[in-house]
Amino acid sequence: QSFMLHQIRKMIGLLIAIVRGHCDEKIFSRIFTLERIDVPKAPGLGLMLHQVHFDMYNRKYGSDGVHKPILWSNYEGIIDKFKQEYIYRHIINTETKEESMLTWLSSLQFHTFSEREDAS
Repeated sequence: QSFMLHQIRKMIGLLIAIVRGHCDEKIFSRIFTLERIDVPKAPGLGLMLHQVHFDMYNRKYGSDGVHKPILWSNYEGIIDKFKQEYIYRHIINTETKEESMLTWLSSLQFHTFSEREDAS
């Protein structure tokens, strides 16, 4: 359950740990088993959903005469401007102030990437 709840943060955390040499690719054979592996969660700051795709909806309903297709192309400029002015600025300002990624990176060395005991 923990992996599903924090899936993206754990995937990013594991990839960064591999790239920085804290573990190797062999970990992949263990993380998708029933073992509870110590996988670090990357900070959530900066992780964002870039785009939602409505391809299935558009194929099914977009040309039925009742519904309009959902397309982002008409709004790309507005979306990009919003991301630049608000989202990215917030991420940069918050990271500069709180240093959550920097702090997290320094904690990677303390992870064992081995089986965890259940917290009871």
